[in-house]
Order: sequence, then C-alpha cells, then structure tokens
Amino acid sequence: MSSDRSERFTLREAERPDLCTQLEAILHQVWEQEAVWRDEDRIDLAARLYRDR
Repeated sequence: MSSDRSERFTLREAERPDLCTQLEAILHQVWEQEAVWRDEDRIDLAARLYRDR
C-alpha cells in the first residue's frame, strides 16, 4: 500500500467540479445555515416575548 497522498486522492478531470461549482456549493451551505440561524433567532425572540408577558 502506497503512502503517496497525491496518488490516493486524485480524481479524473471529468470528476472534479470546477471552481464556480465549488463556490456555488459553499455559498449554498452558508445561505442554508444563515436561514437556520434566522429561524433560531425568531424562536428565541418568541420565547423571550412570551416569558416577559
């Protein structure tokens, strides 16, 4: 078994996503997480408003 990392982790050219595709995937993950954070913020606000009544 070879310990050469470049040999183990190479992908053929057709299998590698291009840079734009990688950027879109990262942005999509960021936007999804921001939506989750906004939902959690709304829940926290509702709980605070209910508790303060």
